[in-house]
Amino acid sequence: MRFRFLTVLALGLLGAQSAHAVVIDGKDWRQLTETTGFTWINANTACGTGLCKGSIGTTSVDGWYWATNADVAGLFETLVKPGSTQFPTATTSYMAAGDADIANAVSSIFDPTWIFQLGANAYRDVRGITRSTAGGTTTLAYLEDSPFATSLDYAAFDTTYPTNLGDSHAGLWLYKPASVAVPEPGTLALFGVAAAGLLLVRRKRAQSVY
Repeated sequence: MRFRFLTVLALGLLGAQSAHAVVIDGKDWRQLTETTGFTWINANTACGTGLCKGSIGTTSVDGWYWATNADVAGLFETLVKPGSTQFPTATTSYMAAGDADIANAVSSIFDPTWIFQLGANAYRDVRGITRSTAGGTTTLAYLEDSPFATSLDYAAFDTTYPTNLGDSHAGLWLYKPASVAVPEPGTLALFGVAAAGLLLVRRKRAQSVY
């Protein structure tokens, strides 16, 4: 019974971690809250070719891809009013009051990188720097959900973001192709516990037969 409990617990934890993944259109998007505070210049040292290698500071980004404006526009296209075209170009911005899709993206899909409390209400943002540059600036692509029904929500691109500016409320837009996404070390450890638990249960059953 104890082995069965450990196995179920480990598999349950694995399921909880998998549910946190943001897999959209064949891409497994990393939570931006894991990469806040870096400048474009910082990120470019590890991810300048698109495919990241090693770490930025103490944060591992190995094997992740740094998204371009076009990549994020494709993500936003799927998130906001699926089935219709809201982002015909890689830097088209969308805004609307009380948009349910943006609210869902910021509250249920991505973890907000910034929460601005306004009395009993709060603005929630998901902000990230893309790999795209032009004229010495990069792009801050963001989702913003207003708590007020008559205020505008945004899925937008600020193409004038300085490459040397780091923000504790902005992360990096990183993804892996979902088919090759590699579990993080914590997930692998939990999988090992689950596998060991299943093996012990099988051995215990086999011994009870004789």
